[in-house]
Amino acid sequence: MDEKVSFLLKCLPVLTVKQPYASMLVAGEKRNEYRNWILPSDYQGEWILIHAGASPLEKIILCDPDKYNEYLAAANENNLYSAIVGAVRFSLCLPNTTGPFKYEWHVAEWFQFEEPIRGIKGSQQLWFYHEERNLIKN
Repeated sequence: MDEKVSFLLKCLPVLTVKQPYASMLVAGEKRNEYRNWILPSDYQGEWILIHAGASPLEKIILCDPDKYNEYLAAANENNLYSAIVGAVRFSLCLPNTTGPFKYEWHVAEWFQFEEPIRGIKGSQQLWFYHEERNLIKN
Protein backbone atom coordinates (compact mmCIF):
# COMPACT_ATOMS: atom_id res chain seq x y z
CA MET A 1 0.00 0.00 0.00
CA ASP A 2 1.25 3.47 -0.92
CA GLU A 3 2.74 5.42 2.02
CA LYS A 4 0.39 8.41 1.55
CA VAL A 5 -2.64 6.14 1.37
CA SER A 6 -1.51 4.28 4.47
CA PHE A 7 -1.13 7.60 6.32
CA LEU A 8 -4.66 8.72 5.37
CA LEU A 9 -6.13 5.40 6.47
CA LYS A 10 -4.46 5.64 9.87
CA CYS A 11 -5.43 9.26 10.54
CA LEU A 12 -8.95 9.83 9.23
CA PRO A 13 -12.22 8.35 10.43
CA VAL A 14 -14.18 6.25 7.95
CA LEU A 15 -17.92 6.05 7.28
CA THR A 16 -19.38 3.07 5.43
CA VAL A 17 -22.13 4.00 2.99
CA LYS A 18 -23.91 1.64 0.60
CA GLN A 19 -23.59 2.16 -3.14
CA PRO A 20 -24.56 4.12 -5.09
CA TYR A 21 -24.71 6.71 -2.29
CA ALA A 22 -21.01 6.35 -1.46
CA SER A 23 -20.04 7.35 -5.02
CA MET A 24 -22.68 10.07 -5.13
CA LEU A 25 -21.35 11.65 -1.91
CA VAL A 26 -17.73 11.87 -3.08
CA ALA A 27 -18.82 13.20 -6.50
CA GLY A 28 -20.90 16.00 -4.95
CA GLU A 29 -24.18 14.58 -6.30
CA LYS A 30 -25.55 13.80 -2.84
CA ARG A 31 -25.30 16.82 -0.54
CA ASN A 32 -26.86 15.28 2.58
CA GLU A 33 -26.33 12.01 4.41
CA TYR A 34 -29.13 10.72 6.62
CA ARG A 35 -28.47 8.70 9.77
CA ASN A 36 -30.27 7.70 12.95
CA TRP A 37 -27.30 8.83 15.03
CA ILE A 38 -25.78 12.25 15.45
CA LEU A 39 -22.43 13.11 13.88
CA PRO A 40 -20.10 13.65 16.86
CA SER A 41 -19.23 17.35 17.13
CA ASP A 42 -15.49 16.49 17.05
CA TYR A 43 -15.96 15.36 13.43
CA GLN A 44 -18.16 18.19 12.15
CA GLY A 45 -16.03 20.16 9.71
CA GLU A 46 -13.38 17.42 9.51
CA TRP A 47 -12.61 15.16 6.55
CA ILE A 48 -14.11 11.68 6.75
CA LEU A 49 -13.20 8.88 4.35
CA ILE A 50 -16.15 7.29 2.55
CA HIS A 51 -16.15 3.52 2.33
CA ALA A 52 -18.47 1.81 -0.15
CA GLY A 53 -20.07 -1.17 1.56
CA ALA A 54 -19.90 -4.73 0.23
CA SER A 55 -23.41 -4.65 -1.24
CA PRO A 56 -25.65 -2.01 -2.84
CA LEU A 57 -28.66 -0.36 -1.25
CA GLU A 58 -31.74 -2.34 -2.17
CA LYS A 59 -34.13 0.57 -2.66
CA ILE A 60 -34.04 4.22 -3.59
CA ILE A 61 -34.43 6.53 -0.60
CA LEU A 62 -34.53 10.35 -0.86
CA CYS A 63 -32.84 10.47 -4.25
CA ASP A 64 -33.39 11.19 -7.94
CA PRO A 65 -34.03 7.72 -9.48
CA ASP A 66 -32.08 8.55 -12.66
CA LYS A 67 -28.98 9.61 -10.71
CA TYR A 68 -29.35 6.58 -8.46
CA ASN A 69 -29.43 4.21 -11.44
CA GLU A 70 -26.55 5.99 -13.20
CA TYR A 71 -24.25 5.74 -10.17
CA LEU A 72 -25.35 2.19 -9.35
CA ALA A 73 -24.50 1.06 -12.89
CA ALA A 74 -21.05 2.69 -12.61
CA ALA A 75 -20.45 1.08 -9.20
CA ASN A 76 -21.37 -2.33 -10.61
CA GLU A 77 -19.29 -1.84 -13.78
CA ASN A 78 -16.19 -0.73 -11.83
CA ASN A 79 -16.76 -3.06 -8.85
CA LEU A 80 -16.79 -0.14 -6.41
CA TYR A 81 -17.65 -2.23 -3.36
CA SER A 82 -15.61 -2.86 -0.19
CA ALA A 83 -13.53 0.15 -1.17
CA ILE A 84 -12.73 3.63 0.11
CA VAL A 85 -13.83 5.86 -2.77
CA GLY A 86 -13.06 9.35 -1.47
CA ALA A 87 -13.70 11.74 1.38
CA VAL A 88 -16.24 14.35 2.45
CA ARG A 89 -16.41 17.10 5.02
CA PHE A 90 -19.75 17.42 6.81
CA SER A 91 -20.41 21.00 7.93
CA LEU A 92 -23.59 20.49 9.95
CA CYS A 93 -25.60 17.79 11.62
CA LEU A 94 -29.21 18.79 12.18
CA PRO A 95 -32.39 17.03 13.26
CA ASN A 96 -34.26 15.71 10.23
CA THR A 97 -37.94 16.57 10.36
CA THR A 98 -38.99 15.35 6.90
CA GLY A 99 -37.96 11.70 6.55
CA PRO A 100 -37.40 8.35 8.16
CA PHE A 101 -33.97 9.22 9.60
CA LYS A 102 -33.32 11.26 12.75
CA TYR A 103 -30.37 13.33 11.51
CA GLU A 104 -29.34 15.10 8.34
CA TRP A 105 -25.60 15.62 7.79
CA HIS A 106 -24.79 18.43 5.34
CA VAL A 107 -21.86 17.93 2.97
CA ALA A 108 -19.61 21.00 2.69
CA GLU A 109 -16.82 19.56 0.50
CA TRP A 110 -16.12 16.32 -1.29
CA PHE A 111 -13.23 14.59 -2.98
CA GLN A 112 -13.32 11.49 -5.17
CA PHE A 113 -10.22 9.30 -5.38
CA GLU A 114 -8.96 8.62 -8.91
CA GLU A 115 -8.29 5.05 -7.80
CA PRO A 116 -10.32 3.62 -4.91
CA ILE A 117 -8.63 1.79 -2.07
CA ARG A 118 -10.00 -1.70 -2.63
CA GLY A 119 -10.37 -4.76 -0.46
CA ILE A 120 -11.48 -2.99 2.73
CA LYS A 121 -14.07 -4.38 5.15
CA GLY A 122 -16.39 -1.78 6.58
CA SER A 123 -17.91 -1.31 9.98
CA GLN A 124 -20.81 0.43 11.72
CA GLN A 125 -20.81 4.09 12.87
CA LEU A 126 -17.54 6.01 12.36
CA TRP A 127 -14.53 3.72 12.45
CA PHE A 128 -10.78 3.79 12.00
CA TYR A 129 -8.89 1.48 9.67
CA HIS A 130 -6.82 -1.34 11.20
CA GLU A 131 -5.08 -3.61 8.70
CA GLU A 132 -5.65 -6.78 10.74
CA ARG A 133 -9.39 -6.11 11.01
CA ASN A 134 -10.33 -4.29 7.79
CA LEU A 135 -8.05 -5.60 5.01
CA ILE A 136 -9.75 -8.33 3.01
CA LYS A 137 -7.25 -11.13 2.58
CA ASN A 138 -7.28 -13.16 -0.64
